[in-house]
Amino acid sequence: MTLTLSTADSLRGTNPPRLVSTGRGSHVGCSHVGWSAAILCFALAFPQAAEAQRGSRAVPGDDHFLVVAAMHAGEFREAGDAFRDVAAGGIRSTEGRWIDSIAYHARLGECYYHLGDLALALEQYNAAARLFLAHSDWMLRVEFPAIEPEQVDRASKITWGRPSRPVSMGRFPETLLSQQGRFDNENVLRRGGVIANPELRAIRANEIAYCTGLAIRRRRELMGATCPHDPLTQAVIEALARRPAPPNSWGQSWVSVLLGLAYSSAGQTQQAIGELQRGLLAGGTFDHPLTAVALLEMGRLAMERGQHEAAATFFYEATFPAVAFSQPDIVEEAFRLGSDNFLATTHQGTYAPLPAAIEFAKSRDVYRYAHASLLIALADNFTARGDAARAARLLAEAQQTMRRSDMVGADVGARYYHQLALVSYQQANLAAGDAALATMLAWQRKGSKWLFQIGLADKLYLAGRVSPRVAENLFVDLLREPTGKDWTADLRETLSVTLTPHLLPMEHWFEITLERKDFERAIEITDIVRRHRFYSSLPMGGRLLTLRWIMEAPEASLPADAILQRQDLMNRYPNYAALSRQGAAVRAELESL
Repeated sequence: MTLTLSTADSLRGTNPPRLVSTGRGSHVGCSHVGWSAAILCFALAFPQAAEAQRGSRAVPGDDHFLVVAAMHAGEFREAGDAFRDVAAGGIRSTEGRWIDSIAYHARLGECYYHLGDLALALEQYNAAARLFLAHSDWMLRVEFPAIEPEQVDRASKITWGRPSRPVSMGRFPETLLSQQGRFDNENVLRRGGVIANPELRAIRANEIAYCTGLAIRRRRELMGATCPHDPLTQAVIEALARRPAPPNSWGQSWVSVLLGLAYSSAGQTQQAIGELQRGLLAGGTFDHPLTAVALLEMGRLAMERGQHEAAATFFYEATFPAVAFSQPDIVEEAFRLGSDNFLATTHQGTYAPLPAAIEFAKSRDVYRYAHASLLIALADNFTARGDAARAARLLAEAQQTMRRSDMVGADVGARYYHQLALVSYQQANLAAGDAALATMLAWQRKGSKWLFQIGLADKLYLAGRVSPRVAENLFVDLLREPTGKDWTADLRETLSVTLTPHLLPMEHWFEITLERKDFERAIEITDIVRRHRFYSSLPMGGRLLTLRWIMEAPEASLPADAILQRQDLMNRYPNYAALSRQGAAVRAELESL
């Protein structure tokens, strides 16, 4: 299918078509040298060529952005096919693919990410990161013009409130000029090498920078504890630490945000926070296309450290620049994580911005995935406080939104079935709850990030890419028995890891402790292996058995923390006490017979 709609049409709300894109591109000479000053020299020397270049089609092209809109609408499979077609027409030279392919790889990775094909997703994010390394000086070749204040309030239609940050939006150009080729071709002729005539090429720099950040932060999310031990992570940090953008340009804000994301992926939290804060404003004045990315990552880091109040502020503030710069994926992620952060601290009420955000997303087709996701997030708020009826109505609307799209088989579909299981159980419909739970767990077996990270750690150990000491530390973290914090933070992931046998990595963990002659630790691991084998064979991974023991065992046989858990559950579910007495009476009657 040939693409016929303009990007502007798709972003105004035209229904994104089910499409396969045909990419087109041209080949240019590229070089790893050059400064933004060379752009001015070229424009002065060849004014007609420079003017012609300004009118040429920028990369990534309009077809790329139309596919991005389809992806935001939840059409992940066909968007993935289209991104592959667009990438096939990407710019190439004797040095390989150019920076436009950073966007194609990252966006294709995002399609795989949502579909739960995590190995393929990581492969694409890695490809985008390597392309960035190959062209890490690309911002030095770009002319960064002065930024004027935006006269139109692009966030004026936001319905969930106003930012608390003092916000000044800048008018960032859609395209920038990048100098390519060489000015020293005579030297090349004398010394040998590839001749590349100088030219200016128009690029969508905002998209390239955004997708570079997308690849970096998704690598962290998918790789987890293994990410700091991947050589690509450190290589990205070293490239960005050279601050490859013209001094005193607003490109330095982009460098700071990307460097902050890279530090975060390496587990260097304090350095990450410093760079992210440094990159929030372009020139210290204006929100820019990576501002929402920085705020989102700062919220994630705060939530991981248990700083829930700060995390709530960062997530909320991220939504405003995300809307202003047409980033529905950031809006969705900020509200979803904001809701998770809210539920981690209380089960009272609901996350306040969600209803208004849902209405905002409902009116825009390009927010269709966000609309379904936020409906499920609000349903989660209601199931957490036992309001199954309202949660069921929200899930029915989410199902209607996902209908005839790829979302049912994507991550948002797994979240839907998780909530459907909870609602069904709360409504005493055990058969429907078991069916929904089985559907969710079937998706999780391929889409669980925790299970994926266990596999990555095991591969690192077997390939000898980490020392036995590092491998043991990774196994201690990833093969741990789930804690109460794990169950609260991410029930889906924790249940998936508990119910899915992963005995081989545990055996490798045991082998390491034997080789290090840590026999006491080896005995502990054998106990962990036995318990994992046992619990993975039980319904709910042994959670049901544990619940029965906590609620019904004689108090004298329970530790103090279990007694406190019983009291908390009794307070949260006051009807249980009456049902427990009724059950005890039935048991006594049976015993008398």
